[in-house]
Amino acid sequence: MKMSLQSWVKPAAVLALAALMATGAAAQGAKIGAVNVDRILRDSTPAKAATAKLEQEFSKREKELQTLAAQVKSASEKLEREAPTLPESQRVSRQRQLVDQDRELQRKQRSSRKTCHCVAMRVCSRCSRRSTACSSRLRRTRSTT
Repeated sequence: MKMSLQSWVKPAAVLALAALMATGAAAQGAKIGAVNVDRILRDSTPAKAATAKLEQEFSKREKELQTLAAQVKSASEKLEREAPTLPESQRVSRQRQLVDQDRELQRKQRSSRKTCHCVAMRVCSRCSRRSTACSSRLRRTRSTT
């Protein structure tokens, strides 16, 4: 009889829980606690301050990118309107300029996203290390009392 992976998960979880309970019973008085790291990263004062700082720092970049995108769109629309009346050389030249502007916009957008992601990951890592250190101190404090 073939058994799927899902049919093994529940019995394995029950066995793991039983093993943990047996270990806990042998430890006499050991307590189990849980730390919700997502909540800490979302709701803690340092996390909120870091989020505000990131938003402030990157809002200027975002506005610049939106302005550049509007300029590229405007230039594209202008070229579409004027293309039938432009000489071939001017039309080709403006198309190339438009392609270059669009490529530059995309490069700046990628760079901004990458920078924002890297900074956010550093901030999250810092918050995570702080929360881990706090929970470790809390565990040591509780184990000594």
